[in-house]
Amino acid sequence: MFQFVVTPAGLREVEGRNLAQYTQWVNDVRDVWLVQSAGREVPLWGEKFNGRRFGMISRKDRILLQDALDLRCDAFMTMERRLPTAAEFIERETGLRIMRPTTYWGLLAPWAALYY
Repeated sequence: MFQFVVTPAGLREVEGRNLAQYTQWVNDVRDVWLVQSAGREVPLWGEKFNGRRFGMISRKDRILLQDALDLRCDAFMTMERRLPTAAEFIERETGLRIMRPTTYWGLLAPWAALYY
């Protein structure tokens, strides 16, 4: 089982790309996330990604990663090519796994045949 989390920072980034189909998909996913997270305790916002150790990561990405960490996500999925280059470091420092959709599909593919 997995669950997509859409935070305000993530939504701003998607809307900033101005791709109607993608924005619609994220809004649909966000609706599900809002229903599933209703009544949950609001997390205390951390500052792990504010440290100098993460200075090589853009400010926008650090905000998104901090959201994922604060919401106790196991993984952060990105379409970017640059952020995954720091994946090993981020996972070692925070436990948060950085994945591209192709990486995630690689994990799911062996099990996909069970559902067809």
